[in-house]
Parts: sequence; structure tokens; C-alpha cells
Amino acid sequence: MFRFCLILICWCIVSEFSSALAFEKAISFPKRSARIVSGNIRFTSIAQEEKISGSGKLITGKVDPKGKTLDIEIDLRDFKTGNRLRDLHLHDNYLESEDFPYAKYRGKILSFEEDSGKTKVIGTLSLHGKEKHDFLIEGTLSADEGRENFLRFSASFPVRLSDFSISIPSLLSLKLSENIEVSTEILLEEVE
Repeated sequence: MFRFCLILICWCIVSEFSSALAFEKAISFPKRSARIVSGNIRFTSIAQEEKISGSGKLITGKVDPKGKTLDIEIDLRDFKTGNRLRDLHLHDNYLESEDFPYAKYRGKILSFEEDSGKTKVIGTLSLHGKEKHDFLIEGTLSADEGRENFLRFSASFPVRLSDFSISIPSLLSLKLSENIEVSTEILLEEVE
């Protein structure tokens, strides 16, 4: 009988501890508007002969919880790959960032799971003067540890260059992929 009681007590303690952990991980969708404070956008091209990665940090935007909308604007002129000549080609030949300096995403939040923070957004991605409608982004919204009213949104998604009239010369098709993997890490602050 003593052994049974000891097992029951241990089980109750473990169950209570597990419930507390699950509660701490749960996150509620913001009730107030949130603005983007900072972000990091990384992109990777994996082609047959070369892997090219780069990133940019100039990002602005907001989340409207009432309308369940998300607006993001990324300054493409900030994108760098770590190689000056490659950066020059990226901006002059592909992104044409002097003519099209921003990528924009305007989306509607389809779903949000409070227990996991999984979020689905569908919207329009504008890049290189073209728009791709019904562009789905799936990511995770989480609390920023130790900072009240701050949230993090992270997501990864593919972007097909031809959807935005960005063509790859046949000579470079072994070095530059048609499909670019984009990953984001965005810090949001709830505001009044």
C-alpha cells in the first residue's frame, strides 16, 4: 500500500509539473496591435555547383489582431551575401533593387494554435514589380523570453524566382537555383 501511495504522489507531482510547463509554453494571440521592432531575413540558393546564402535586417511592419492582418516591408538594398561582386550582381542583375527597392507581404492570418504558436498566413507577396497572390507562410509565434509585450515570429518558405520575372541566365543555372529558401526571424512589440 505504501508503494502504491508513493507512486501515486510521484505521478501527481510529475503531472502537475508537466501541466505547468505546457501552460508556460502556451501563447495567446496579441490583443493589441504589434509592430516589427527588428528582424532577420535569410535566403539560400542551393544549386548543383554552388550554395549561396545572404541576409538582410531592414524590415518594418505590423500585425493588426482585430482585422487579423499582417503587413511587412523588407528593404532589399540591405541584402548581402558576404561577397561584394556577388552582391553587385544580386542587386543589379536579379533583384534590380534600385528600381524595386522593397519586397512587401500583405496577408490575412488564417489560423493560430495557442498551444504551439503555429500560425498560417495567406496573402500577396510583391517582389521585383510582380505580385504572387495566395502566398502561404507557415510559422511559429512565441513569447520573447524575459520581455513582456514582445513576441517572436519565425517562418521558412520557398520563393520561386520565375514567379516574379527574375530569370537566371542558362550559363548560371548550375550556380543559382530557381527556388530560393527564405527564413525569417521577426521581433514584434505590442503597442497601444
